[in-house]
Amino acid sequence: LAHTDLRVRKEDYDARFRRIPVEGEPTSFSLASSDTEGWSQWRPFIEVDDEKVYAVFQDFRRGRNQTRYAISSDGGISFSDDRALVADSEADAFSPILLPRGEGLAPSVLFETTGTGRRQLALRALPH
Repeated sequence: LAHTDLRVRKEDYDARFRRIPVEGEPTSFSLASSDTEGWSQWRPFIEVDDEKVYAVFQDFRRGRNQTRYAISSDGGISFSDDRALVADSEADAFSPILLPRGEGLAPSVLFETTGTGRRQLALRALPH
């Protein structure tokens, strides 16, 4: 389950992943790396392919909208450090949505960007 916990009502929201195992206690943790103090992350989406879990979310780190992703190879027990989907020098990237993938392929992310000075849609494949 991917979610943003807005109950805390503070400016520093985190996009979170909650793993609910068949046996044992659920665990919940932030999808963002530790350098996000004071910045918000929201609009998380996940895609699960056996033990691989792909996660994308919108991030306002450094005062600019970015689409970031993290990948788990162990069913969501741990995730890679999150990375920007587009280079930091590019314009805002926001409102990510994970699209269905073809067999054996990583999912693609549809998002909005302001790269041409106006809002437009962009599509990028996640690394596999």
